[in-house]
Amino acid sequence: MRPAPDLSVVIPLFNKETTIERALRSVLDQPFAGQLEVIVVDDGSTDGSCDRAAGFRDARIQLHRQQNAGPGAARNAGAAFARAPFLTFLDADDEWSRDFGSHGLAALQSCPDCVAYVSGYDAMDHAHLRGNKLRALGLDGPAGPDYQPEPKRWKPFVDAMHSSCVMVRRETFEAFGGFFDAPRVQYGEDSFLWAQVLVSAPIYWDPEPRCLFHLEDSALGFAVTRRRTARPLTLLGPDLVEAQQGAAADAMARLVAEFARDDLSALGKACALGAATKVRRQHGLNVSLGVVEDIVKAAEDRLRRIFAGTSAR
Repeated sequence: MRPAPDLSVVIPLFNKETTIERALRSVLDQPFAGQLEVIVVDDGSTDGSCDRAAGFRDARIQLHRQQNAGPGAARNAGAAFARAPFLTFLDADDEWSRDFGSHGLAALQSCPDCVAYVSGYDAMDHAHLRGNKLRALGLDGPAGPDYQPEPKRWKPFVDAMHSSCVMVRRETFEAFGGFFDAPRVQYGEDSFLWAQVLVSAPIYWDPEPRCLFHLEDSALGFAVTRRRTARPLTLLGPDLVEAQQGAAADAMARLVAEFARDDLSALGKACALGAATKVRRQHGLNVSLGVVEDIVKAAEDRLRRIFAGTSAR
């Protein structure tokens, strides 16, 4: 039996043959002192992604294949194979700076009360579209879950917890059941987990950009501009609130309400009236008035796109 690693890195892989080698190199080049294992879960790729990953002759890499089940299921499958006390989840189109692993491990080992480490990120040429949200929050070091003064908005904290820049204790990950992994869910599977982690215990926040986001290579998340379904946190939020107590329940309720408002705005622009009606009923909102608002938003969005196209010509 090989000795248990100090850190397990799970990389969900789906049709990323042009970026998977970059992601793997950024992990294998981490200089921290300790044992590392890298678990690549190929989620039914139809291009050469799997061959590119298999081309690495490194004993630290495990490659597992499964039928396409979505990013949440791929990450959870990788976590089931992992043996380390600390887990990370690097997307196959992102990469780490050389000190992500060492800083994350040092932070969690020095702060046993912190259940997760979150670093800042750099979107490079696309930083004007997605800035370092952790830097904007003004956090540096252990904090939470009772933030003083209490934030007016909780959603930016979850938005800062992009999975590629989070390191989490295994027992915390397992306590919340991992990522949302229902079939065909490709958006919001991560916020469902990180919202629960956020309100549960302290987190070590590191605003330094130790993760590089390649938005130009994204196929999900940032690349999705029109959504016709609400995120899991919105749909199952009432159940999550009920599972909390005291201040955590209040924080979760406000967080879920923020996600619901954000989803309703997106669904309205996409004219996804059925999905929006379902959300309003779940959250006790006015359905009739909401439908009118959705139609108006959809019309405004269509007019903006028409005028933008006219101006471009």
